Amino acid sequence: MRNLVVIVGDARDRYVAEVAASQGWSVKTWRVGDVDPTDLFDASLFCPVTGIDAEGRMLLPDGELRIDASHIRRLSGQGFLAAGLVADPIVRIAKDFGIRVVSYRESEYFAWHNAVLTAEGALQAAISASGKGLLGRPIAVLGFGRVGRSLAHRLSLLGAEVHVLDQEASHRASASSQGLIARAIDPIHLDSIDMLFNTIPYPVITRMWERLLMDVPIFELASAPGGVAPEVDRAKLSLHVLSGLPGKTAPIRAAEIAWETVMGD
Repeated sequence: MRNLVVIVGDARDRYVAEVAASQGWSVKTWRVGDVDPTDLFDASLFCPVTGIDAEGRMLLPDGELRIDASHIRRLSGQGFLAAGLVADPIVRIAKDFGIRVVSYRESEYFAWHNAVLTAEGALQAAISASGKGLLGRPIAVLGFGRVGRSLAHRLSLLGAEVHVLDQEASHRASASSQGLIARAIDPIHLDSIDMLFNTIPYPVITRMWERLLMDVPIFELASAPGGVAPEVDRAKLSLHVLSGLPGKTAPIRAAEIAWETVMGD
């Protein structure tokens, strides 16, 4: 029987343990405070999407957990060390012991499927927070990467008037080819917008956007530092920061995607 230790960060990690057990793995879970290195002997190790830093630390909701060479050397040479991202020093240690390393957030399979869950969670949160439906509403999506594409497509299917703002001409062309309104990123295009989703992970919403967005619900989906510039008075905005949506709104499917990525690597 194959042995697996799952470090539990959020709900999706608990479901990873269930998925693995259903496939015949012998599974143990670790949380902050109950780590037993002997569990790792001849096992594989699955770590949270937040990843492992260069010092082997994992930041979990209830604290910090750390692994080092003394932990990694116990793992099975036929197994794996997986995490959302694995820092290079930890990768080198694992490879010195013949352990396969999977940084599953770097996988296109994971990224696209995770983008879909992010888009679905964003729609759920937007409808709940605004108290309005989406049919016929003029809605802006900043950025047309994986999450932006997934979100704009679903908004369009639900009957919204979708405005895609992106600086890349090729992205705007792709959006236009799908029947979406595509423009460069400029607040001049926000006059008729009554909801905005940002997927761009750098400050694009500056002080000159404040007046136009004061009464517009803004849903921040991008990773840090996000799309709102530091100089913007956030108290003037209806800003909803939606981080880690897959693990919150669809943890079962998020777990399946992570597990599928690791097993298919």
